[in-house]
Amino acid sequence: MSVSQTMTLSNGVTIPAVASGCAFGNWTGTTKFQGFLPEQAHRSVTLALAAGYRHLDGAHCYATAQALGQVLGRAFAAGELEREDVFLTSKLAHPRPGPDVAISHLRTW
Repeated sequence: MSVSQTMTLSNGVTIPAVASGCAFGNWTGTTKFQGFLPEQAHRSVTLALAAGYRHLDGAHCYATAQALGQVLGRAFAAGELEREDVFLTSKLAHPRPGPDVAISHLRTW
């Protein structure tokens, strides 16, 4: 599937079928902190837009909304993108993880 492939929602809106996720972090490391690293968002979102992604997926708990807004704001101001070019999706809330979730992941909530 390519980043330019789209699908039509039931309300007639066309959305890119592939999104770039905005949760950045170290999820598998055993020797350093595991969790969200929002400081990685500037470069990652910039590269995603340069690669043609126009659908970005985030969530409040990722703490990347500010960086995402800054990157998109620069692209809009430079005339590289129009707001209509970008589709943003998010989650309303993540439920509190159960006791079986590793303690390192609890640090991200």
